[in-house]
Amino acid sequence: MKRILFLMLSFLLLYACNENTNCVTEDVRTREIVEVRAMNAEAFFSFDSVTNPVVWRTFQSLEEMQVACQVPEDILESMSTDNLIQTCMNYPLYGNYLAYNNELEGIKFIINGFNGFAELQNREDAADRLIAYYEGIDVRKIAENAITLSATKNELSVLHIGYLELILSSRLVPSLYAEPNISRLEKARYKKYEDKLQNSEVYSLQVIKKSLLLGAQIKLKSKEINNEEKSLLSRFVEMGGEVNTLEDYTKVSQIINK
Repeated sequence: MKRILFLMLSFLLLYACNENTNCVTEDVRTREIVEVRAMNAEAFFSFDSVTNPVVWRTFQSLEEMQVACQVPEDILESMSTDNLIQTCMNYPLYGNYLAYNNELEGIKFIINGFNGFAELQNREDAADRLIAYYEGIDVRKIAENAITLSATKNELSVLHIGYLELILSSRLVPSLYAEPNISRLEKARYKKYEDKLQNSEVYSLQVIKKSLLLGAQIKLKSKEINNEEKSLLSRFVEMGGEVNTLEDYTKVSQIINK
């Protein structure tokens, strides 16, 4: 079930407008969106004009927001895979996965609602570049920025790490789970997991469990687990990384990281 109240609050927190800002007309709103769509296709796509509070608050529904955030097909097709991944990471509605009790279902809703992901699925080098992007994330640096409140606008947040790990867990790109990609993905995942544990003042269990969810998906593709372990991990994935007790988290973690 969607946590609608949380979703509404997240929109208010992320995109709240200054009360003194004047409302814009439909003509201004349209002009802002057109300006966004005239960007250089060789760079990653910027959503700044759409998420400008003056424009954003004119949208009356989630559907309107989704439509406004779509990237023109000609720009998508000419964009490098690295820039395409960064564009997907910058997608303004990425945090909506938090509005779902099952966050794996939430990420699938986000993926289906943004055309950047459809283009990413068509890229032959998607698996390689996604893993490279994941490998390049500095979990410790993000934790440091969160503590000191020193992150800049373009830097990743704790929520972005969870977002990316959910994307990787969704099997959006099936070739991620074939060799040699899956071994490389597991190595990167384990490092992120360990770094999160060492910075537990920033990374809560809710954040750490996304590394476990990705680990469960990887482990389920291996032949190293018995039927009982496979059943436990399958339930863990079906529930979007949730379990009934903390003891179950311990069991899941031991299976994944053994």
